[in-house]
Amino acid sequence: MTQTGPFSGDTENVMRWVSIGAIVLALGAIVLLIAVLARNRAWRITIAAKWTLMVGLFLLPASTMLMSNVVGFHNVPRSCGECHTMDPWISDMKDSKSTTLAAKHYQNRWINETQCYTCHTGYGLGGNIEAKIGGLRHVTHYYVTGVPKEIKIHAPFPNATCLHCHVEAVGFKKVSLHEDPRMKPKILSGEISCLECHDSPHPRAVKKPVSIATCLQCHANTESFRKVDVHEDPELKPKILSGDVSCLECHESAHRTKKK
Repeated sequence: MTQTGPFSGDTENVMRWVSIGAIVLALGAIVLLIAVLARNRAWRITIAAKWTLMVGLFLLPASTMLMSNVVGFHNVPRSCGECHTMDPWISDMKDSKSTTLAAKHYQNRWINETQCYTCHTGYGLGGNIEAKIGGLRHVTHYYVTGVPKEIKIHAPFPNATCLHCHVEAVGFKKVSLHEDPRMKPKILSGEISCLECHDSPHPRAVKKPVSIATCLQCHANTESFRKVDVHEDPELKPKILSGDVSCLECHESAHRTKKK
């Protein structure tokens, strides 16, 4: 039988107490600093004052940050969906009929948990800190300037986030362009974005047209491309290279996800 009540061992209850503890420690730090400032100058140079400052400036804030991080990481799976602004993205991700990259990763459990956080957090030393700062920025915009008409990522999505999981995967290595000696360095460096060939992770109102230059920068110099007679036809080739004739007039998109 699961114990209930304010002192139960339920995870949500424990997190509630950790949150309360963090608030109490933060208030304690403020009280100590005010107490030091309120004392006379002679006392402020005593050993007692220095110990008080160490507790108020370092020990209590550090404990508060640690406890806040524990609660923050526990709430990550639902925090992204708590704001109604994100409802369309969350709904699409959980839609079993959706074919967007986010939905595929969620439905197939390619990422077992904290899916939003896993893809939108950098893997560098400051990744978690940057994610938290980004979250605060979103909250500030929400309450101060309101929800923007068009919600979009503030910076290009880094290839490193995709490659962190995919670069050593068998499926990734089977794609000849991924391992092409001319293309692979550009993919690894981020010079060519994964999303230039792969569909957007989330639904968008207007589908970005496929640039012919995007196709040709990978395919134009490949042997398989040159083996196709039409590609080397003296009349047609200039039109292909100029974009006058679209690749998609003959080819279905092999990279972009097609919705049923």
